[in-house]
Amino acid sequence: MGQPILLLVTDQDRVLEALASDVGRRFGAEYRILVERSPVAALATLERLAAQSEEVALLIAAQRMREMTGVDFIVRAHELRDMLTRMGIPHGWYLADSQAGRELLQEAGQDGSRLPVVVFHSGRVFVDPSNAELAEGLGFGTQPAAAAYDLVIVGAGPAGLAAAVYAASEGLQTLVVEPRVVGG
Repeated sequence: MGQPILLLVTDQDRVLEALASDVGRRFGAEYRILVERSPVAALATLERLAAQSEEVALLIAAQRMREMTGVDFIVRAHELRDMLTRMGIPHGWYLADSQAGRELLQEAGQDGSRLPVVVFHSGRVFVDPSNAELAEGLGFGTQPAAAAYDLVIVGAGPAGLAAAVYAASEGLQTLVVEPRVVGG
């Protein structure tokens, strides 16, 4: 058995090409990317992979294929993982249907019917948390500390951080707002 598989499904060739390219760039190091152009072909692929005991991690379907739903939690799980990575917070990543994932869910008192689940070493459990809930659980504030600021900078990239340092050094009450990483 190799890497987990991302199975991309849509009947629109251009969308499938773009999706495969984007997903491959983002997740190609961790997953094998397979593509199918119809739900029937995707189900046949799933049957073949199941017979080979392969682990399929994700199905992505075009909106027109209503019969293939229920993968929003994977997208959200990746968003949470990206957030933790950007913040430099060590974390593990477990698929709910893996042995380690099932054990962790059981220890957390969860049955896996609602995902993603974030479990802290302290024992706190968050089921499909918002970024704000996760930030608060990690001890970060999500509300501005002061009632008024002289300068609000949106974005904590190099330019935003440089502007914030200069503004603060001039004595301005400065707030940096960063939508992807808490504590900006």
